[in-house]
Amino acid sequence: MDTPESGCLLPDQYEAFWERVAETKGEANTLINELSKAVVALYLGGKNIKNVPVESVFNTLSYAVLFLPMDKNPQLRKSLEMLQKAEANGDLDHHPGTRDVLRLFSLKLDHIEADETPDLLGPVAIGASTLHTAAEFGKLPDILGFPSFDPYSNTQGVSCFYYYYLRKLSLRSQEDRERVLGAISSKLLTVPQQMKMNAQVAETTLTALLHMFVQVLSLAPAVSSECLHRFFMTARQFYKWPAPCGHAAAAALATV
Repeated sequence: MDTPESGCLLPDQYEAFWERVAETKGEANTLINELSKAVVALYLGGKNIKNVPVESVFNTLSYAVLFLPMDKNPQLRKSLEMLQKAEANGDLDHHPGTRDVLRLFSLKLDHIEADETPDLLGPVAIGASTLHTAAEFGKLPDILGFPSFDPYSNTQGVSCFYYYYLRKLSLRSQEDRERVLGAISSKLLTVPQQMKMNAQVAETTLTALLHMFVQVLSLAPAVSSECLHRFFMTARQFYKWPAPCGHAAAAALATV
């Protein structure tokens, strides 16, 4: 991911690069291992690689962890443990996305080593629901668009790609799209309890989830009536909540 000064890749160029890397698990594993080493070396040494800041390298690692295939490569576990050790020692503390990407890296490896299909949907949906305040969401007509790769953005690491992950998964098939919508509906069930603990976070989460549901539905509206009914029955309790929650709920329910 280039810096703004050096020029950014166009979306189709970026996609073409990652599609080529993802063709073989061996090449994907090698890239993840090398990126892990680079992140630790850069943070400890405080240097850039060819004028690319360490945040860009970390963002690239985050993207690789989310999207590239992995296998039972012992070196991947060693790379994760190396990153975890650096994080535990406080060497990566100044990067806001460290904990999230390590958590997803570990979850994905655990699934693979247990011969299970990696499923990061739940953590990604939860993470995506807390990225923006309710006011900020009002200025984001398409939160599922192509992500920003600005390394100086406040949104760094794996959180850069939460919405993009949901978009790619939603477009893959109707079954996957309904999985995304189902994860959003499930997360909505936790909002009332969250409101009792932290009203501001609950407002952000609710607004985000409602907006995300509508955005995913707009990508390809062919979904089952059961999926829509579940959302409708879950979201209608928010209809009479104060603004902006009630207004967001009304708009989402009207769309459904």
